[in-house]
Parts: sequence; C-alpha cells; structure tokens
Amino acid sequence: MASDSPDQNLTQYFSLCNDFIHAARLRDGNVLIHCLAGMSRSVTVAVAYIMSVTPLTWREALKVVRAGRAVANPNLGFQRQLQDFETYKLVEERRRLKERYPSLALTDSDIAECRVMLDSYQTMLNQRTICEGKCSMGRQCPTGFLILRAPGRDRYLAPPLLSYYLVEASVLFLIF
Repeated sequence: MASDSPDQNLTQYFSLCNDFIHAARLRDGNVLIHCLAGMSRSVTVAVAYIMSVTPLTWREALKVVRAGRAVANPNLGFQRQLQDFETYKLVEERRRLKERYPSLALTDSDIAECRVMLDSYQTMLNQRTICEGKCSMGRQCPTGFLILRAPGRDRYLAPPLLSYYLVEASVLFLIF
C-alpha cells in the first residue's frame, strides 16, 4: 500500500500502472484509478501515464488532469518524482511501452484529447474559475488546493472522501 507521503516512492509503480492502464484501454476497457482524497497519489499515477503515452511534460499532463479535477494536487514529493521521471526515465518508458504495445491506435486520439483539455484548462484560468496556487489577492493558497471562484468571493474546494479518475479503458484498478 502506498502512503500519501512525500517520501513514498511512487515511481517504482509507474511501469506496472502504465501497462495495466494501457492494456485495458487497447481492449476498449475502463480503468478506475483512485486514492483516498483523489488529489495526490491517483493524480500522480494518472499524470505519469499521460506523460508516457503523449509528448506532454509532467506540468502539462497535470494541467490535463486538473482540467477535469480542479483539486488535483500531488504532494511536493510526488511532484519531484514526476519531474525526475520526466528528466531521467520518461524516454525509456515511452520506448518500453511502444515495444510492448506496438499499436498506435490510441496515439492520435490521446494527443487530441489532451490538447482539448489543455485548452479547457487555459480557458478556466482566463475566466479565473481555477488558479495555479495563488489566491485572488496574490497570497499563496493556505490549503494547497486550487481555488474555484464563486461570484464575489473565493471558495476553497474540499476534496470528497473518495474520488475517482476514470481513464478511458472496464477494469477496476485499485492500487491504493
């Protein structure tokens, strides 16, 4: 079981998770990625997968996830792991996935969907319905969550007790 601690090494699970998610998606299945709050561990796994199957950086992949779930916020340790994964292991992981799953059936649609989500994220930023860690007054968000603005006031989103990320792919994926 992986804890939501900055010291927890999630990188060790990325290849296994990527294989599980990708194999299910190639079979037109679904994968459910979840953790307790749906903010840190599950987000980190989803971001690592998106990075592995698209040309996106970890920050871009996180924006894709945030476009669908505004409270997506990996802890700082997981963010460092995503950055290290991008710097040192991502090229090899992309190569490994292409060798193991030579079909390019999902490539174009994945990239197109990610571009739509990035556009959506930018629209939300422009409309100030989300922020990137700054409150409207320029202060750092005290909760670390992204903020959704209600008309005339800021409102912090508290995560639900249990949240899920549905990755287009009919298999239940429980890792946490």
